[in-house]
Amino acid sequence: MSKLRLVFLALGIALVVVAMTRLGTGRPLAVSHLDLMQLMMVSIPFLVLAMGRISARLPWLTGLALTVALWIWVSLANVGPGSASPGLGLLLLASPILIAIVCIAVYLQQRRAR
Repeated sequence: MSKLRLVFLALGIALVVVAMTRLGTGRPLAVSHLDLMQLMMVSIPFLVLAMGRISARLPWLTGLALTVALWIWVSLANVGPGSASPGLGLLLLASPILIAIVCIAVYLQQRRAR
């Protein structure tokens, strides 16, 4: 698969995850700086895979599963008033790097197994 298609796939995954998070929490879909920031955060692991031209399915599915699980957890944790957690915010900031590392590790392990 070409690098451009992988980049579009990465951005598409990020857009769907952010939209589903917004709809799942009952917040309207609106383009704001926070939504764009979430979109960038969600897309980083997938853009790393795209820039490395990694088209194997397992790293992409691993990244998708980790990303969806994380954002579902965040959505459920931030339900009531005053429920914002500084620890959760720090985890969200570190998550793109951590998920990208896991995706690359999965790819390298899969490549080594061949």
